[in-house]
Amino acid sequence: MPRPERQEPLLPRAATLLDLGWYIPLLELSEDFYFHQHEISYMEAGALVEFMVSRWGYEAFEAFYRDIYRLTPNGDEVSAIDVALQHHFGITFTELEEQFLIELRSYSPDPALRDDVFLTVQLFDTIRRYQQMLDPSAYFLTAWLVMLSDLQSHDIAADYLRHPSQPENLTIETLLISAQESLMEGHFEIVRDILEAVNISLDRLEKGYADPFASHSLSQSYYRIVTLILKAGYQPQEIRLNTNSAHVMATQNGPNLIPILIKFNEDALRQE
Repeated sequence: MPRPERQEPLLPRAATLLDLGWYIPLLELSEDFYFHQHEISYMEAGALVEFMVSRWGYEAFEAFYRDIYRLTPNGDEVSAIDVALQHHFGITFTELEEQFLIELRSYSPDPALRDDVFLTVQLFDTIRRYQQMLDPSAYFLTAWLVMLSDLQSHDIAADYLRHPSQPENLTIETLLISAQESLMEGHFEIVRDILEAVNISLDRLEKGYADPFASHSLSQSYYRIVTLILKAGYQPQEIRLNTNSAHVMATQNGPNLIPILIKFNEDALRQE
């Protein structure tokens, strides 16, 4: 099944960040872009580029962008951007942000977009929490592209090897994949329910509970399905849970996805 198209209007999304109180001042963002919350950083940066291109045109923006470090080769990021802005557009970095904020404040609040942006940030924060706890080699501040021997010596080989495939990992990963799909489809209540299930399970894993998925019916259902699929000799990649059944996409000794339908009742799971 093809993924639904994802419409991401950059300026309205950045305006929503402002409404949520998540807007990062541009000077702060420029000084330490990579270490701010990732999705917020990229939403803001993308919206700023769109704002500048719409105001001055792509060719003028490109010339400015290419000149940032040429004009101030030994300066810090903020100084370099400030000099390039004055050279190309006759404004300072502070003045650019003032104009950018005026543009963002011109957008009316959109409740659906607010849900989308809020849950996008929550989803990826939850993904990174999972990675730090149960798949540290995949965490973005750990993974790096160097020689395989170096990756192996630091035990961070996620770019070459499959990440952990224990039932706990697969349960949370399939939940997160379902959250991503539901977010793409605009099913925000489902996303909230899944993120609640994942974070409760991570809390229990962090505290050392023997049954980390027992406190939420959704995570408990996913765990049961994952263990059933593993016992049958498959590895689950995606789970779509319905009232009386589950549609699973799984692999078996290869990359090809195999569709599996599971029907269940109160007492047992039955594969058909």
